Amino acid sequence: MSKNVMVPCLLVLLAPPRRCFILLLTTAIVLFISKWPHASGLLLEPYTNGTHKNITTENFDRGDIGLPLRTWKKQAKWTRQMMKDKGSSSNQKKIRRALSAQEKKILLDFYDKNRSSTTSGTSVRQEEQEDTTAAGAFPKANHVYDVIIVGAGWSGCSAAMRLESKGITNFVVLEAKDHIGGRSYTTNIQFEGESIPVDHGSMWIHGASSNPLSDLALDFNIDVVTSTFNEKVYKANADGAISDSQLATIYRNRYDNGFFRYQANRQESTDADESLQKTANQYLNSVSDDFEKDVLKYFLTSYIELDYSTPLSDLSLWWWDSDELIGPDEDYLLPNGYGPLIEAYAAPIRSKVVTDSPVTEVDYRTTTVKVVVNGTESYFAKKVIVTVPLGVLKANDILFRPNLPWNRRRSIDRIGMGSMNKMFMFWPQDQVFWQRNVEVYGDIVTRNTKFNFFNFQPYNGDRPFLVAFFLGETAKQLEELYANDDPARYEQEMRDLAMEPLRNIFGNGIPLPQQVFVTKWNSDEYTQGSYSFNKVGMGRQDRKILARPIRRKRLFLAGEATHHIYFQTTHGAYLSGRRAANKVYRALQQEA
Repeated sequence: MSKNVMVPCLLVLLAPPRRCFILLLTTAIVLFISKWPHASGLLLEPYTNGTHKNITTENFDRGDIGLPLRTWKKQAKWTRQMMKDKGSSSNQKKIRRALSAQEKKILLDFYDKNRSSTTSGTSVRQEEQEDTTAAGAFPKANHVYDVIIVGAGWSGCSAAMRLESKGITNFVVLEAKDHIGGRSYTTNIQFEGESIPVDHGSMWIHGASSNPLSDLALDFNIDVVTSTFNEKVYKANADGAISDSQLATIYRNRYDNGFFRYQANRQESTDADESLQKTANQYLNSVSDDFEKDVLKYFLTSYIELDYSTPLSDLSLWWWDSDELIGPDEDYLLPNGYGPLIEAYAAPIRSKVVTDSPVTEVDYRTTTVKVVVNGTESYFAKKVIVTVPLGVLKANDILFRPNLPWNRRRSIDRIGMGSMNKMFMFWPQDQVFWQRNVEVYGDIVTRNTKFNFFNFQPYNGDRPFLVAFFLGETAKQLEELYANDDPARYEQEMRDLAMEPLRNIFGNGIPLPQQVFVTKWNSDEYTQGSYSFNKVGMGRQDRKILARPIRRKRLFLAGEATHHIYFQTTHGAYLSGRRAANKVYRALQQEA
């Protein structure tokens, strides 16, 4: 029985006779809507294609620019979101401000102090190193912190900044790696005499006008540019690009008004959760035109699998798209990388971060929680916030004493961890073969390893490189085999896989890249995946359950996987850290 129909039917059984007629009529209407997709669309219109539903696709041709299909998809999602929750637009304003007045004061005081220190001959970096030593690079004997934060990614750093702003300064942040930022990590690649920043993880600030991270970028004078997402999609057998008008028509008819409506009605009419792949197969079987079917498969790969970092077979039909947009407008790229943004934000608490300190045990059996680093060094605190990625929790790499409550362990198991990676591919200026003003390239050939190619040349000072986002079992196996033991072999194998779609798009004559760099998030022991997704069989409340305090408010979990609507995003991680810090602050106040 449909989820929408079950409740009215129960009410009919329990209602007094005089109300039965009204309830039966209501049930009939719900049945009609849930069983007939077109009726559902006409009466409720929850899955229209939003602001672009009246796009005219006849003679639609943008020439060499390509179509902003991802922008259309985003507008449609925002329209559905607003229709589902009429209060959402006002809610955006509540989270827009990135920093409280006190946090801004801390940052201003810190940078004022460092400006005067630099003038007097002491470098900011020297002061950070001196402060780190003063805070204690190793545990102080018998010292009990108010709070220990495990992990110095966005959630850990935002929790630390929030505590600092509320006057809780007796804390330490333990970071497993040799740098802060977590999955917002930027390094520089040397190519043709230039130092080129590359983001291993985070790349975009989504929904810029409503995203608190865009406030931070503005506050710290971090360069940002608007991503256009202009896209060209190519046919099989090196047969050239699909025309804009044809691509727009198939997108509208087969993806937005077709598959998306179909899966939305399946969400409401199924008795048990199932994989999104099953629903996709059912809809694909109804498409008689093979070319349209191949284009639809491309949309499913590019706009769902690569977005959510996992195959359709892993995604929950019921909950795969329960995430929400933080805002309806443009997405920002950071030409110099995400790293400078989090480094600027976390600078005031940087001296309290102890790097190269992987936590191996958290013992919260008593009111003083013990946190063990590297199996030997012990730290003690009243409260602990654990912000490690979901993949680390899934691997049980941290021993919790006692074990985490069964409902937290169940939620950790039921939420999925994605496996997408990126490859940066560099060519000399005189070998560039792609169109400079197209941002996204893809083709409709079905392969085991799935690729999209992003061109950021218009935004990065005209540096010629492509970024390949990829996903698939072959890629995952190659990472397992070579990423850590033979990095050169890993790069070569992934380069060769990526050249297959590139040569279908641009021709067999294009040269190999002179240099590549490939990320390895799945084999990184401190991440063990890219970001979380809603897996088949997960519960609607699983992420909220993870965010609840544990054991008399001694232990708290934070990170993107604990945010129920902004999971898999940097702003979700940022907001989850602030939320955890607020809970810790209230708990400490109550116990004072």
